[in-house]
Amino acid sequence: MLIEDYELEICDVECVPSARGSIYSAKVHFDGDVSGVMPYLNAVIDHAEYSGNYEFISWRDDERKYILRPGELAFSAVMDRPHALKLAAEITGMINDTWARKGEIVPAYDRKKKPQALTILKLLPGTNCGNCGEPACMAFAVKLSEGTVGLEKCPSLHGPENEEALRELKEIGL
Repeated sequence: MLIEDYELEICDVECVPSARGSIYSAKVHFDGDVSGVMPYLNAVIDHAEYSGNYEFISWRDDERKYILRPGELAFSAVMDRPHALKLAAEITGMINDTWARKGEIVPAYDRKKKPQALTILKLLPGTNCGNCGEPACMAFAVKLSEGTVGLEKCPSLHGPENEEALRELKEIGL
């Protein structure tokens, strides 16, 4: 097991003063260096951003962002200590599971960087139709950049007139 023990630290969210005391971020401190798992996580986590040099890997889910560094895991949107403990157990479990399966995973050492929302926006149909569930193509581009939605949410993108744009969006990692 890669991560056997850790210390949990709860922090106020500095960038959102109105959230102080109600939403926190958390840091999980490890005794050892866990950077060896990063290329394996890079291979299995969709839309991860990897530094390519074992400094960090970050990813998002619907509710929070995670950043793994050699000696620590940080994540946002924590309600209280029990919530942070539960999330820490889940994520360290996922990291340990990935490490245990490393013989089955082809590590991805390449640096992955999320495409910028404006780059994505230039390739979208630009109709602002709302069929994707967002009020405008810009909002959809931001969510695509964050990895919280997929290209399948835009019906207009899947027509023959947008075949080239769809191919380019897939080429940039979406």
